[in-house]
Amino acid sequence: MADRIIGADNAPLKIQFITDVHYYSRKNGTEGPAYEKEESKSQQVIKDSDLVIKKGFDMLCEDTSTDIVVLAGDTTRNGEYTSHEGIIELLHDLQKRGKRVYVITATHDYRGEGYGRGFDGDEVVKVPAVKDRADLWDMYYDFGPNEAIAYHRPSMCYVVQLAPGYRLFALNDDYNLKGENGGGSGYSDECMAWIMEQLEDAKKNDQYVIAMTHHPMISPSPFYSIIGKGDMQKNHEITREIFADAGLHCMLTGHTHVHDISYITTAKGNRFYDIACSALIGCPPNYRNITFDPQHAKIDVETVTITDVPGVDTKGEPFDKYMEGFFFGMIRRVVWAMGYDMDTLAQMTPSFPPHRRFLLRPRLPWILRGFSCTDPPLQCPAQGPS
Repeated sequence: MADRIIGADNAPLKIQFITDVHYYSRKNGTEGPAYEKEESKSQQVIKDSDLVIKKGFDMLCEDTSTDIVVLAGDTTRNGEYTSHEGIIELLHDLQKRGKRVYVITATHDYRGEGYGRGFDGDEVVKVPAVKDRADLWDMYYDFGPNEAIAYHRPSMCYVVQLAPGYRLFALNDDYNLKGENGGGSGYSDECMAWIMEQLEDAKKNDQYVIAMTHHPMISPSPFYSIIGKGDMQKNHEITREIFADAGLHCMLTGHTHVHDISYITTAKGNRFYDIACSALIGCPPNYRNITFDPQHAKIDVETVTITDVPGVDTKGEPFDKYMEGFFFGMIRRVVWAMGYDMDTLAQMTPSFPPHRRFLLRPRLPWILRGFSCTDPPLQCPAQGPS
C-alpha cells in the first residue's frame, strides 16, 4: 500500500447521513381495514412517517457543527406523486434552515406500472406514481445535481465539490443494469468507466472522496448473505475491490434497513468499508454523524436515535422502544401465520411466494449483530496500487 491517503492534508469534515425515509402522504389513505392490514405487515411507520421525518430533520438542524446532509435513496414509500411532493417540500425546508442537502433516489421512488398503493375503507386503490425513473433527476435536481461538477445522466450519478479538498460521489445504482443479465442494481460498464474517470480526476487533484450509493456492497451479516443476496448491489464483490484499489475506501449505503459497519480487505491489501444506516422511520430509527479525518487516517461514526416524536402515540414508551414493539409485533404475526394461516402469510409476504424464496424474510440482521449509540472510529487505509 502507498503511505499517503488522497487528500491527507484536509482538515476534518463532518456530514449527517440519513437514508430510507420512505415518506408516505396521508392523502393516499390512513384508515380502514385495508390500511390496517398494510400496517400490520410493515416494518416501519406508514401514516406517521411525516411526523417522524420532521422530528429527524429538527434534530439534524439542532446540530450546527455541520451543514451537510446526504440521503442515500428511497425517499418515498412507493413512488407516489403525492409522497414525492411531501418529502420534497420537507427537503426544501431543510435547505431553508441552513442545510446543504444531497440526494440520490432508489427502488421505492418509482413504479414501472405507474401507480402505487392507496387505501379506501376495505379497498386497496391505485394512486398515481412516478413511472419513468429518469423523471426523478429533474424532481430532485435542487438536491445535488444542480451543484454537480460532473454527472452521468443515464445513471443519475453525480459528483459535487463538497468542501475544499472533498468531493461527494453520489452513485445512483438503481437498475443501471436493467436488461443486462436480468436487471438489478449496480453500475453499467459505461457508468463504471465514468466513475473510474472521476476517481482518477479526484486523485490527480488530491481530493478526498466521500461516496454514497443505495444497495449494500458488503453483507451486513452472514444471515443477510443467505436471505438477502438478491438485494445486494450486483457485482458488489468485484466493484468494491476496484473502488478500494482506486482510492475509494468507504461507501455509505441504505436499502437493508440494517444498522451496520463492515469491511473487507482487497487482494492488494486495501480496506473497503460499507457504512450502512437503518431506515429513519424504521427500527432502529437512526441517522449517523460521520466525521472524515484523512489527516489522522480515521472516520468517526456516531449514531443518533430518535427517541421522541410529538404526535405519535407510543403508549408512553420512548419512540425507539415503541418501534421495537412495532417491529417484533410484525414478526410475531408472520411466525403465527406460518404455523396457522398460509393465506394470511401470503398476504404478509407478497414479494416472496413459497415456491420461489423464503416465506419469512424480515430484515433481522441488526438483531444478530446488535447496535450501539456510538460506533468506534474506522481506520482508513492509505491508497494502494491502482
